[in-house]
Amino acid sequence: MNSQELTQEQIQKYYKITPDPDEKNRACVLIEHGPFAGITVSFGKFQLAENEEEDGSIKARYEYEMIGIPPDFEDKKFTDEEGEEFEFMLGQIYIHILGEELEKQKEESEDGTTRRYDFQKPVI
Repeated sequence: MNSQELTQEQIQKYYKITPDPDEKNRACVLIEHGPFAGITVSFGKFQLAENEEEDGSIKARYEYEMIGIPPDFEDKKFTDEEGEEFEFMLGQIYIHILGEELEKQKEESEDGTTRRYDFQKPVI
């Protein structure tokens, strides 16, 4: 995989949502495909930059923690390029998860019966 934008269908095949092993109520995903398959990550804060880039894109910052590393990765050294690819992929996964959650909340608020806007607790 190279650092390119994946379609929504492609990105959702790269991961699956998994329960938080430490029961800290974090959003956790298991990477299922690519060079980082088997790594479990928990996501933390997500923040969009206030200003657009020259090309119209908006940068985002997010926190993550690797909480599950397969034994064959423990002593492996990754290049800077591989690290950038990993973080780019995590960013796409995080945005995909947020997009799905916002769609769920939009549907629930539009049905006229349910309103849920608790952004503190991820509902995955």
